[in-house]
Amino acid sequence: MCFRSKDLEELTVESVHFLWMCQELQSLLLFADLLSDFEKQMWEENRPDFIDIQLYLTHEHSKEQMQNLLGKYPNLVHKVCQGHPDWYSLFREWIDLYKGTDVGVFCCGPHALRHQLASLCRKANLCGCKFTYKQESFF
Repeated sequence: MCFRSKDLEELTVESVHFLWMCQELQSLLLFADLLSDFEKQMWEENRPDFIDIQLYLTHEHSKEQMQNLLGKYPNLVHKVCQGHPDWYSLFREWIDLYKGTDVGVFCCGPHALRHQLASLCRKANLCGCKFTYKQESFF
């Protein structure tokens, strides 16, 4: 899949924070090419800050396992963290970063995660931001 700058400019999106949680390392490989290519393209277009990729593995994997499976994607290896995101810290950071702007939050995941993110969006709206929450569920 290829993204063109023209397509991105039409979206009027200033930046994207892409957080993906999965249990197994092999699951990250599903979109590794796409994420890696997109990030590379943004660097080539001198827009390295357009996308912030954070990948989380909820089951323990060794650095060696990650290196073996993601070795083809050196720019993604260092973006993989063990555990879950610290949603409260992330939202505090985003509130400071995007105060006075519109922020879209999109979630696809289990009910507990959707509930938590919707709640954090409502709290962020009390702090001078406009966080709009959207969800998709296949569960």
